Amino acid sequence: MIESLFSAVFERPGDDGARQVLADALQEAGDPRGEFISLQLQARRNERSERRMQKLLDRHRAKFLRGLQGLVMPGGDRAWSRGFLSEATVLLEGLQVELPDLATLEKVEVVFSPAAPLELASPWMKSLREVSMAGLSAVPVLFDAKRPLAVESVGLSGPGDLLAWPLDTLTYLSRATSLPKLTRLSLDTNRVALQDDHWLWKLEVLPRLKLLELTGSFRGFPLAELLETLRRVEKPPHAVVFDGVGVSVRVRAADRFRSLHVELDPPSGVVVFTSMLQTLAPDALDDLSVVTNAPLDSALTGSLRMATRRLKLTNLELP
Repeated sequence: MIESLFSAVFERPGDDGARQVLADALQEAGDPRGEFISLQLQARRNERSERRMQKLLDRHRAKFLRGLQGLVMPGGDRAWSRGFLSEATVLLEGLQVELPDLATLEKVEVVFSPAAPLELASPWMKSLREVSMAGLSAVPVLFDAKRPLAVESVGLSGPGDLLAWPLDTLTYLSRATSLPKLTRLSLDTNRVALQDDHWLWKLEVLPRLKLLELTGSFRGFPLAELLETLRRVEKPPHAVVFDGVGVSVRVRAADRFRSLHVELDPPSGVVVFTSMLQTLAPDALDDLSVVTNAPLDSALTGSLRMATRRLKLTNLELP
């Protein structure tokens, strides 16, 4: 009886009614999972109910995970929603494709494994919208699945040099035939792709991306060269973010990449970004907005103002 109610939730993970019916049955049976589900289904919670949910989870986490216990890394249950695990760090090796408990997962961070994470394309992965830190073995699973997947955001981690990514991987990545809803692609890299003939700027999927993100351990890059490359891309993504050490730069296709939004981690980020600005011609930008995640001292503020003074900007926002 109880297991059939769990099955109803996994068949229709978006149906809160099925979750409430399960919660009622579990509470009648004296199972603490029933109280946990009911509390999480409440539209409004107070501090007392939050503490109670956390206490139940701390006591019964392994039982609440059910079949997911063997996939979720220790401490990797990052979020529970409406009584079930929704965000997690997982190790997937293609051994649990038919696991119904996968149905409630919405966001997963994938721990590296040489085995293909076939679970990502499981018919039970009905709620999955975001995949992050997946190795290249996940590319054919996600990008060339036998059916359309509802995943909207994918983060991939491969060789630090994008030029070392295998050709077959790039073929799958370019077309994204099984990801019609893909709007965000994040690639982990140690350098920024500056040449306009780089495979990155030729991906067929680019025009439908709201965000292409390059994130990694690179320390700055020739800003002028990169902006020129982006302006030459025939069908660019809507926005591109370059998230390196101490500096995150966001540019948009809507204004032909003539505005920058920059987030800095002082002090090193300020030093790196001021050197990046030196590569720009005075008329290279129209708008520049800079924010920092910590207050700046007068010396750092002065260096930013000095670096931007020669630019012919229409709008300038500095911390």
